Amino acid sequence: MSIKKSLAGLIAGFALLGSIAAPAALADTGDSTTGSVDVTAGGQLAVTFCTETATSPGDFVLQQDTAPSYYAPGHASGSLYLCYLDTKADRPHFEVEVSATAFASGSNSIAASNFMVTTVYNVVNEHYDSHGPIGEIGFMDNDHWPNSQNPNPRTWTANRDFSVPRSVNFGYAGIGTGTSFGQVGVELVIPATTAPGHYVSNLTVSIVPTTEVP
Repeated sequence: MSIKKSLAGLIAGFALLGSIAAPAALADTGDSTTGSVDVTAGGQLAVTFCTETATSPGDFVLQQDTAPSYYAPGHASGSLYLCYLDTKADRPHFEVEVSATAFASGSNSIAASNFMVTTVYNVVNEHYDSHGPIGEIGFMDNDHWPNSQNPNPRTWTANRDFSVPRSVNFGYAGIGTGTSFGQVGVELVIPATTAPGHYVSNLTVSIVPTTEVP
């Protein structure tokens, strides 16, 4: 056997041994994980009584149109103004309820059932997109969701008195409208023989979430 052939065979043998002894390359399976974040609700949804110029406080004064006498009732009228701060990214359908106590002056009083809604006016929305994604605020019709916002203003013919809270405005679910402004016309029937005095009622306005939509 020649030396060249012996060396060639030896080298080939080492190569074969190396190929058998070398471990297979490790497979890179990588890695995975999850990412999460808790998103909280920002912005506000609030309503307050305000003035005709959308300023606070919204002290409400009725103007007497007719004084009562011993045989005939008197009458007073005015408007409630509602200011909305409506900046949530998402909110549900809601109704806006107004409640009132009896008007009292010392031991004398005028029942809350004599205090009534006359007309409601279309709410002025800063941002508007009916039925979404912006949740329009509008007026109610006879204490119920209306089929439309026309005619404007809307005269109420039923469910008018404040012997129970009355829903005067509504809001569709969606993005807030920003700052919005509403008006509700009201009247007070002053019973005959009502004694003179300064009569005061405590009024409350609140937002009530609802699933009712027209």
